[in-house]
Amino acid sequence: MRRLGDVDLAIVRVPADWPERPAHRFTQYREVAIHPMAVHNRTRCNRIVTLCGDRLRFDYRYESWVQVVHDRPPLRVDLAPLADVLTRAEDGKRTWHAETVDQLTPSLTPEGGTSGLDHDRFVALVGSALREGAPAWDPYDPVP
Repeated sequence: MRRLGDVDLAIVRVPADWPERPAHRFTQYREVAIHPMAVHNRTRCNRIVTLCGDRLRFDYRYESWVQVVHDRPPLRVDLAPLADVLTRAEDGKRTWHAETVDQLTPSLTPEGGTSGLDHDRFVALVGSALREGAPAWDPYDPVP
């Protein structure tokens, strides 16, 4: 597992031949190459990129959706603009979708589940979006 500390991003690489399996978390059901809890037990990062062959995804952890008393996670950035950048980078072969930041654990994934993008390029684009994007979700009460 690699980490981009300046954007609180963990980069998880799993073997390309790992099949997608069902994962239940909270009220959600997803097919994933590695269960989120296995990843969360290995990192404190609140932003996770998973690289599994041509299956690439980004996920925000649940902790960035709620008010955490200690070790506040960075605020969520809307990844819809990044989804547009990734779609253009795929040369019209795939469309990327970013779930809205107000969901429990929003993700950024390509339609159909696979991408033709190079892993390093994907990670670089995600890192840039997280560095440059304005906060779009703040679970904390405004300071009077």
